[in-house]
Amino acid sequence: LLGFSFILNCVFGYMLKFILHNYLLYNLYCDLFQVDKKFYFKFLNLYSNNNNYSFLLKKENIKLAENLYNFSETTRQIYFVQNKNYIFFSRLAGIIDGKGFWGFKFINSKVIFKNLKIRVSTRDIKILKYIINKLRLGKIIFSKCKLYSTLIFDNLIFFNFLIKNLNGLIRLKIMSFFKVCKFFNIKFKKPCYNIKINDSYLAGLVDTKGSIIYNNSRNRIECNIKLKYNKYTLCLNLNKTIPFYIPAYSIQSSTKYIIIKYQSVKFMPYLYNYFYINKLFSEFKFYRVMQIKKFISIRNFKWESTQSVEYKIYSQFIFNWVYISNSLWYKVPFIRNIIN
Repeated sequence: LLGFSFILNCVFGYMLKFILHNYLLYNLYCDLFQVDKKFYFKFLNLYSNNNNYSFLLKKENIKLAENLYNFSETTRQIYFVQNKNYIFFSRLAGIIDGKGFWGFKFINSKVIFKNLKIRVSTRDIKILKYIINKLRLGKIIFSKCKLYSTLIFDNLIFFNFLIKNLNGLIRLKIMSFFKVCKFFNIKFKKPCYNIKINDSYLAGLVDTKGSIIYNNSRNRIECNIKLKYNKYTLCLNLNKTIPFYIPAYSIQSSTKYIIIKYQSVKFMPYLYNYFYINKLFSEFKFYRVMQIKKFISIRNFKWESTQSVEYKIYSQFIFNWVYISNSLWYKVPFIRNIIN
């Protein structure tokens, strides 16, 4: 053991030696006593036993006592966890702004907070499962026809933690979220409507309110987000969220909707890159947006002869793109030309 420790001192740095030394001893212990090595997950409890909040979410500047190089590995890891939690809660804020409902009830003329509901198509149930797996709370209820699934949070003790992490990230359901903050006696933070570069908020919004479509006449794949027109959606600025790709905004005065459109052929690779980083949990939409890379390479095949191999590759691609996870594929007008 002394010889092995000397080799580690020579080859590895101080911190790495300390970690590997304990890791090797742990493996030796598991082998000797036949302990299941997967048991280590039970030691990684994100929440402390005597506190409702995550220890790793607290902004503590913790440093190791034994650090020869004046570098805090623990601090770096805590920052990494905080960043991962921001990505999750920013995405969750986009999901709630899209399909979330803050429920209230009146008791003795007082407004009482009841629950939070997130309702999506059953086809997109993976969005709800993703949230449950992250928060370890909530229950899913299916509609009678099973076309829709609803995730319900009604644990009031848990909401104190949830609201503090969502505070400043909710941008569209402002009035109801303000009432929730008031009910839990939490100071409301005004959100920033300039969404940052590669922020996961947009992914959450697309998961619930967005659509990935193929424009046959323009021969391109588009991403559109349809929101109710009001003073909050009008302030939403996504110009820097996808690098180098500024969307178009259009207002439908008749239906009172604002539509955010990513419709440029030239910038389709940037759309692909954003959703490659911020995965969509709607499998239907994620499949479609991930086909952009292949579509760019065969896009010009549309103008080839209908009997050519190139056109057959293109038509097969479009058919698969429309058909997969789409029960109404046969109602798409241009699909008949491809089949014939």
